[in-house]
Amino acid sequence: MNRVDNLIKYAQVNHLSADYYLAIESGLVSEIGFWSIINVAVVKDNHGVVGKGTSASFPVPNKYVAAIKKETLGSVMDQMFHESDLRSSTGGIGLLTREAITRIDLTAQAFLMALTPFINPNWRD
Repeated sequence: MNRVDNLIKYAQVNHLSADYYLAIESGLVSEIGFWSIINVAVVKDNHGVVGKGTSASFPVPNKYVAAIKKETLGSVMDQMFHESDLRSSTGGIGLLTREAITRIDLTAQAFLMALTPFINPNWRD
């Protein structure tokens, strides 16, 4: 939410306007009983309506959790797969699933879920 609000402030200061403001972040979470990576997207329109959504998550083996917390998921995945800058291509999930799901797919899922209150206005607070 902070990223979207900062984007709106930036747009106002720079005299820019948009119908929607979007932000996404991925991260390591354990709220569902095991460590996993999930994308969270936020969409806010110029009327203040907010949508939030998540992607599918993928499990992280416990042996990688400390390294991901200390570094980043991208750097741990690069080391694990002997790659460079996976985040700019299929992402680690692309290699983990043999490209059945890519980083772009997870991003699209999160944004689509965040758009549900705009697609169906009855699905709002």
